[in-house]
Amino acid sequence: MFQMKTVILLTSLTLLAYTGAQVDPASDDAAFLASLLGEVPAEGQTNQESLGAGGGQKTAKPKCGSTSDIDSLTSEQFLALLSGDCDPVEPEPEPQEPVQLCERGEFQCTPYHRCREEDIYSDGMGDFSVRIGLAQYERERDYIQHSECPRFGDVCCSNPLPVQPSTPRPPEPYTPQCGRRNQDGLGVRIAGFRDSETQFGEFPWVVVVLQIQEVGGEQRLTFVCAGSLVHPQVVLTAAHSVDDMADARLVVRLGEWDTQHESELYLHEDYDVSSIKIHPQFHARLLRDDVAMLVLNQPVPLQSHIDTLCLPDPAVNYDRAACVTAGWGKDALEDGQFQTVLKKVDLPHVPRAQCQRMLRKTPQLGRYFRLDRSFTCAGGNEGEDACKGDGGAPLACRDPQQPDRWVQIGVVSWGVGCGVSGVPGVYADVRPHVGWIHLTISEVEREQQHDIDLSIFERRLTGPPV
Repeated sequence: MFQMKTVILLTSLTLLAYTGAQVDPASDDAAFLASLLGEVPAEGQTNQESLGAGGGQKTAKPKCGSTSDIDSLTSEQFLALLSGDCDPVEPEPEPQEPVQLCERGEFQCTPYHRCREEDIYSDGMGDFSVRIGLAQYERERDYIQHSECPRFGDVCCSNPLPVQPSTPRPPEPYTPQCGRRNQDGLGVRIAGFRDSETQFGEFPWVVVVLQIQEVGGEQRLTFVCAGSLVHPQVVLTAAHSVDDMADARLVVRLGEWDTQHESELYLHEDYDVSSIKIHPQFHARLLRDDVAMLVLNQPVPLQSHIDTLCLPDPAVNYDRAACVTAGWGKDALEDGQFQTVLKKVDLPHVPRAQCQRMLRKTPQLGRYFRLDRSFTCAGGNEGEDACKGDGGAPLACRDPQQPDRWVQIGVVSWGVGCGVSGVPGVYADVRPHVGWIHLTISEVEREQQHDIDLSIFERRLTGPPV
């Protein structure tokens, strides 16, 4: 565009020469360029008079566009900008987040990944600590924290690194692998957590399901449930959470960690839900076969903080396996609070027969209660349980044959209270539903391939784009 403007200017000069216009060497640049635009002073009028009346005072210059977007200027605006006959309009600066100072106002609170370790200052009074570099963290256990930096994930830094545009996905090559748990987090490890917080990217398969709603003429996202990515285009969740949302506009958020801030190393990504697949045997009142799948509008590019969870092998015995669930639900049923940072709870898997015996001891269910075969259980230790708001979250267990690999055994479904001693939580058992899940995923892949083939066929009919 700049070259085109230059051509216009040169062309104007050429036309000026051919029409015999005379340029007074003593005239100033502004008057000369004004003459190119047809703004020639009337005969007998001086250059100063043409610039403005009233004792030689210039009138206010008009605005002529932004210098940061030259392509948007007309030829007249571009020449006027060069001549100084107008003032550029610069874009309004984006509002900056208030700076939180620390250490008597000398330093600044900044996200942990924007501060070198030697620049972190601690007063030993914070709720968490940060170690940059896993090897040194393993050697030293001192906490790096500061009471004047209240935002989760911030440290007191003497020389914060400049803000870089958030990377939507890690630039290095990534090999997807289902069930890979990043136990030490991604980029850095935050040490000293005291309330079951997860590391950033620790559970790349956990997703948030949100609903788009119109509120006061504005679109807002409201929390629906949690889920797990079991295929690049399919999320597994609880049927009871989405059973009545066939007409709702749902969005799946992947790679989320801190729901209140966007200071993570990598940003989360949102994908629209194109269809909801409820298990055909789902019973809304008894919650039998409480599984559903959300089909995304397109496959998700897998990366270090967004990856899938493995489906179980129905032939493998997972009884009493070490398991974990993660979500943003309440930390207690009574007077509990929803979590802003993804939390985790380590739970032992409880076989169905044993779980039924334990549930029969509760006054709510009684001695004749029968646990349906579509359920499994985990937990039973006081204060350790999934709770309200965790519906749809995965119960992931270590694969007995590959301990570094995690498989999804259950989906958070229901329970008698939260974290009651001797009362395990109840989960929809994924194992008896693996066949239906694989069948649905195959249908999604066929539809995706059909769309690709149709697109290629249409391009062949219409030819290459002009």
